[in-house]
Amino acid sequence: MENTNPKTRFNWLQQQVGKSMKFSPSPFAHWLDGTLLEVKEEGIKASFIIRKDMTNPMGMLHGGVTAGIFDDIMGATFFGMDTEYFFPTIDLSVVYFAAAKEGDEVIAQTQIIKKGQTIIYMEAFLYSQAGKLLAKCGSNIAKSQMKI
Repeated sequence: MENTNPKTRFNWLQQQVGKSMKFSPSPFAHWLDGTLLEVKEEGIKASFIIRKDMTNPMGMLHGGVTAGIFDDIMGATFFGMDTEYFFPTIDLSVVYFAAAKEGDEVIAQTQIIKKGQTIIYMEAFLYSQAGKLLAKCGSNIAKSQMKI
């Protein structure tokens, strides 16, 4: 994406709803291969189909992949914000409640909780297709000196 004007970024992200997240500037998002479901000012929602290469030896969604889904979808949420500078993740705390397995569809949803000038706090939730809470995450991102 060439034009990085903040409102253009948000509008561009909204135009991707219903599409594979392979459009993302994040190579990790290409591997996750989710589908963007919703883009709002307060957060976004995406779905992911659990593949074998996303599972642990027990056949359940790997905890690291869950954390990666959270980090990437929160990054996409940040991408749509009206910021001139990049805000990298400075912490990520995940709590796991239930498992997903190969072939399951999961839904990740972000929510911007506090948008400060130097620190932004977000939460994210991972649900089963039936709406069962599988995991939740809290993360702070901090303003860097890198312009977007």
